[in-house]
Amino acid sequence: MTYSVEYINHYLKDLINNEFKYPIAIKGEMSDLNKSNAGHYYFTLSSGDASISCAFFVNKNTKKLDKKLEKFQ
Repeated sequence: MTYSVEYINHYLKDLINNEFKYPIAIKGEMSDLNKSNAGHYYFTLSSGDASISCAFFVNKNTKKLDKKLEKFQ
């Protein structure tokens, strides 16, 4: 069976919304940190043999965290 990206995205969003209380925190080892020209960060969180691709979008409210992330590059 083939599913659209939109279907999978909505399905997973509903699954997460129904299973977890917000806000959620995910703990893992950060690797492959890259900063885009726009200033956003892309990285991988890993734990055991699983990993999640992540994006951190920087805005005026996140400049302090932006400085801390620059130390990991």
